[in-house]
Amino acid sequence: MDFLSKTQNAPEEGARETKKSAPGSSYSETGGLRCGESYWNSGNLSWPFAHILVDAAGITISSGIGPFFAKELHFERTQILSIKKMGGVLSRGIRLVHTAAEHPPFVLFWTGQFEKLHTALKAFGYQAE
Repeated sequence: MDFLSKTQNAPEEGARETKKSAPGSSYSETGGLRCGESYWNSGNLSWPFAHILVDAAGITISSGIGPFFAKELHFERTQILSIKKMGGVLSRGIRLVHTAAEHPPFVLFWTGQFEKLHTALKAFGYQAE
């Protein structure tokens, strides 16, 4: 089982600016992660064990429970083919359709703040459905 590895002027509740980026140059939030070969053949970490960072250069999803299952998936903008909305029973998320051979083919980030994440992705120019 393989677990993972904004444009907003002020962070919203549940979202945070990162220390690595200048204010307003990235969007970050805590959520959950499902990744693997497919939706049914994948591992799942629920909230709050995954984080997403969106900026102009790419998207990074990190996960783990302390030192366990710690993983970071970084996708350069050119590796992201599309970003699709996915719905679960209790949550919504985004699926990254990508060409990064070093990462599992199925990557889904669960978010409790879909509209904020979707707005940030579009603000950075990603083709988010």
